[in-house]
Amino acid sequence: MTDRHEATVTITNERGLHLHVAGLVSKRAASYQSEITLINRDIKANAKSIMSLALLAAPKTTKLTLIAVGPDSEQAVNELVEAFADGFGAP
Repeated sequence: MTDRHEATVTITNERGLHLHVAGLVSKRAASYQSEITLINRDIKANAKSIMSLALLAAPKTTKLTLIAVGPDSEQAVNELVEAFADGFGAP
């Protein structure tokens, strides 16, 4: 059985999920073995792909569903939730 964890995150960056932040998200997501997906309404994005994340078109205050499936999914979700809350340290 594969582990699956889910959370809701909110975009806190002033300019939303722009390319710089998307790059930070994908870099962080790539450090996990788990498949990580972000969903905005009905649009799904591979969190390890900058271009996929850019297609979410998520301005500030957008709530996204974060889903991680794999052996380190709990750790991935916990750390990504914290990173989203902090805006990945970007404006």
